[in-house]
Amino acid sequence: MAAKYKFKLTEKVFNSIQDIGKLPFMDKNTTVWRDKNLSQLISQYGEEPNTEQENLFLKNLQTFFTRNKWVDIEKSDLELLLKYKGKFPNILNPAVSTNVVFRGATIPVEDILKMDIKKKSGQSYIMSGPFSPVKSQNVNAPGLSFSSEIRIAEDFATEKLYTVETLVKSNRLPCIYGLRANNPKLLFNPEFIKNISIHDDESEVILVGNEFTPDGIILFKPSFVIENAMSSLYGGTFEETYPLFAELKEKLKVFKG
Repeated sequence: MAAKYKFKLTEKVFNSIQDIGKLPFMDKNTTVWRDKNLSQLISQYGEEPNTEQENLFLKNLQTFFTRNKWVDIEKSDLELLLKYKGKFPNILNPAVSTNVVFRGATIPVEDILKMDIKKKSGQSYIMSGPFSPVKSQNVNAPGLSFSSEIRIAEDFATEKLYTVETLVKSNRLPCIYGLRANNPKLLFNPEFIKNISIHDDESEVILVGNEFTPDGIILFKPSFVIENAMSSLYGGTFEETYPLFAELKEKLKVFKG
């Protein structure tokens, strides 16, 4: 699908800077800074006010980051911005300010059973990779939300802990996915997003598309769900009714890490 927004980008300025593609635009080692040509370029080509469509795009981005609701932004719009991460790293590249980003989600129990446990951390378990691709259940979203703050992903996972019946019936458990911030599909420096979102403490970034391969997975407090399901919902029939959970319970029990 064609992009909705026509971004008026100053290619003349880009083409005047020989180091584009080799060094980030704001790197002090570029010829722009060494030769002090930046002010001359701006003077030559003039500052560029936002177009009406660019302002609308920013407004719609703000709607997403404020209400977690996509409004008139297509995947192709975000894919266009991915092409300019190297030219506008302080705005578009999350790796400028963080090394890892996190997403709170749920994961099928059958997927966890295929993995090895690397170690236990509190009531959670860090799983061993490599990991298979993950596809969001929201197939129509142009992107997925991640955060540079693990506590934000933990908050989401914690909320899911209290939906025990829904989790058990869908054979899923809360988890936290981790991605290296230099993933080519990640977009936006979270420090920039703080300027357009009222939730300036969420340090949010976007993964373009609805599929990714995690660099890390934390199984978040699975025993909380299993024990609550056994005691309050299903009693003695739990393990018979939900054999995948029974198998996982045994796997966690015998883990000695």
